[in-house]
Amino acid sequence: MSLGADDEYYAELALARARKDAILTSADHGKDEVLAPRTLGDRNGYDSFDYDCYESQQWLNYQILKSDRQDGWIETLRWIMLAAVGFCTGCTAFFIDAVVKYIVKGKFWIISEIFDATDTTNGRGNFWTAFLVWLGMELFLCSIAGYLVCYIESCAAGSGIPEIKCRLNGIRMRRVLRLKTYFTKVLGVLFSVAGGLPVGKEGPMIHSGAIVGAGLNGLKSTTLGFDWLKHRPNSRMRAFRNDVDKRDMIAAGASAGVAAAFGAPIGGVLFALEEGCSFWNVKITWGNFFCAMVSSTTINVWMTGINMDVDFGLLSVPGMITFGNFAVSEATAYNIWECPYFIIIGCVGGLIGALFNHINMKLTVWRLHNVNFSSHRRMLEVMTVALVVSLFSILFPYIANDCTAIANPYNSYPLPPTQLGDRGACYAKDCKCEAELRGAIIQQSTTKWNYDCLYDPDLKDSLVQFACENYHYSPAASLSFNKGDEVIKGLLHNPEKVNMGTLFCFFSIYFILACWTYGIGVPSGLFVPSLIIGAAYGRFVGQALDDANMLSGQGDTVSDRLGVYALVGASAMLAGMARITISLTVILIECTNDVQYAVSIMLAVLFAKWVADCFNHGLYDIHIHLKLSLIHI
Repeated sequence: MSLGADDEYYAELALARARKDAILTSADHGKDEVLAPRTLGDRNGYDSFDYDCYESQQWLNYQILKSDRQDGWIETLRWIMLAAVGFCTGCTAFFIDAVVKYIVKGKFWIISEIFDATDTTNGRGNFWTAFLVWLGMELFLCSIAGYLVCYIESCAAGSGIPEIKCRLNGIRMRRVLRLKTYFTKVLGVLFSVAGGLPVGKEGPMIHSGAIVGAGLNGLKSTTLGFDWLKHRPNSRMRAFRNDVDKRDMIAAGASAGVAAAFGAPIGGVLFALEEGCSFWNVKITWGNFFCAMVSSTTINVWMTGINMDVDFGLLSVPGMITFGNFAVSEATAYNIWECPYFIIIGCVGGLIGALFNHINMKLTVWRLHNVNFSSHRRMLEVMTVALVVSLFSILFPYIANDCTAIANPYNSYPLPPTQLGDRGACYAKDCKCEAELRGAIIQQSTTKWNYDCLYDPDLKDSLVQFACENYHYSPAASLSFNKGDEVIKGLLHNPEKVNMGTLFCFFSIYFILACWTYGIGVPSGLFVPSLIIGAAYGRFVGQALDDANMLSGQGDTVSDRLGVYALVGASAMLAGMARITISLTVILIECTNDVQYAVSIMLAVLFAKWVADCFNHGLYDIHIHLKLSLIHI
């Protein structure tokens, strides 16, 4: 039976009031017991798990006697299960990413056909037709995501990270690890991301991986009424049906989710250690590491099947999101005197993250009292947010009207004009030129491609043509009218400066929309929106410093220097919002494939967390505390 927002709200409310009445009754009678003990198997409400280790001498002797006969088989089965969890999580990530890719590609193809760049108005004459088609597609996709959560399974809303943190720390929460929640989460995040909402796939992937780990550990499903071990009383798999082993498999699934999302297996292990588990040992470390490795490798292999630029099996796409390749040279490295800039960016990023958390907390409290008790109201809020986001994404570039010639036409669609081959430009992937000319020459030369060594395959999909003529793009559309991961790549690697007014308007509006969206009735991750907000902020600061001649002592700065500031801003914003440090640093280093920027990232992350901690908790902890608010009604 489906459990929508109405049923969940009133069930929670009834439970909270019953517990409150029991507390008052116990206090009136002077009893020490607050509540009568639960009957075995009663899992209503929130309860705790038995994570304590038995260390009595009798128990240790029993384990030693049993180990001679069973431990070898059980440990083998454990590693097989870890591999299965990693494989299934990687396949889940591939399914989500591939379907989103083709839906988004089809959506933008339809709009580009309507714009028709060969038209005398470069497509602006057909704008209102494209506008109506765009709104229809976005609202349709978001309505599917909203329906799945509001009417099918409300536990699939949000990222799922707060719930998984509770589960890993011994709190039993209803329906969080059900198979129905898994399918609702996977399909819901697929349509919410494809629908253009400011959400990410990364948080839901952590939740999905945790569900996979919990399901494979017990080999049973409450949703399907299936129990593979029901008629197998002597199966060795029964050795894993305990709270501790299930906890370890859930942690492994969460690590695999991070690894599949970012292509960061080491970061996934550290995320589970830093953000998830209070119970940890060496065995969990090795198991999580193996599971994360399998997950990252699985999605890497499958992604080569849909990537036409590489041969199948060439492991070049380790996760759902990558930041592209940063150039490494003397011209693109930062100086020691830039470290104070990074510290200031981190401090301000912490303030922005704390502000984000405060506003979202107020919105969530309002939702608890005015929206979440009704499935219909929750669905109405989803459609309202989808409408506002859709309007912003298409009207923002239309109003900006900022068509710009692409510095390197090799990065554009269609292929560059043939007559440019004789103009001294370098279009080869391994083109050679002086490092100082890389990027800086764009501002200095009158002919855009005279000394151009800027071939960057990462930019190919990040520059959005919108209603511009061929070989031109709209910087505003590249920010608002694009996939989230492509927006990040554009902010990190675009060699040309973005108009400061455009950048500031996008940062401000996207900040509000992302804050409003997190918590509505759709599966929604917050990693990508936070990275986009932070990258826009960091890019703004980098360009402002460059305009003030405070970055480079040898002429104009290069594009990768601006990308470093975007990367530092993204790190600061995510640290200020989620308050994660070690795992975030490692994840970002793995995403950039470059340890050169480790110090700058660490400075920003540490100072962002220190500043933000002065004002409130991390967003995931805030949402955990808000789940207790019904008890006080």
